[in-house]
Amino acid sequence: SLQELLDYTEDDIEDTFCLNFTITEDNYGATEVLELVPNGENIYVNKSNRQDFVDAYVNYVFNTSVAPLFEGFSAGFHKVCGGRVLDLFQPSELQAMIIGNTNYDWTELEKSTEYKGEYWAEHPTIKLFWEVFHGLPLEKKKLFLCKFGPKGLMTRLC
Repeated sequence: SLQELLDYTEDDIEDTFCLNFTITEDNYGATEVLELVPNGENIYVNKSNRQDFVDAYVNYVFNTSVAPLFEGFSAGFHKVCGGRVLDLFQPSELQAMIIGNTNYDWTELEKSTEYKGEYWAEHPTIKLFWEVFHGLPLEKKKLFLCKFGPKGLMTRLC
């Protein structure tokens, strides 16, 4: 592991770990060797440059390798939710706007539900429904409402 490399106290890092500034990836059955830095295949990891290797490795895994995917996501996101309006919100407000509220008040939902026809809030069937509904775990409540709930609520939950 990378932490083992950083924690290794002996001077024989080159012989023990046999690493250079490359990373090997399997792409649909074909093995590719990618250089983490220019001429990385000829730079061997030793005691003095191991932190540079770890930094380059982590940068590749978390930034470089996902950059094309992120750029596609970012372009699509900004096409749908872009513009100057994004500057008006804090990150937490954007998150709430995109994924919706995750703190559901099920009692408020029960209180604000409107009944039609022969049903009303105190009808025995309705009372039994809410008793069962409140006993469900969160995921089952969401699943039920995604399947049978009103469209506005379904958009936020599903």
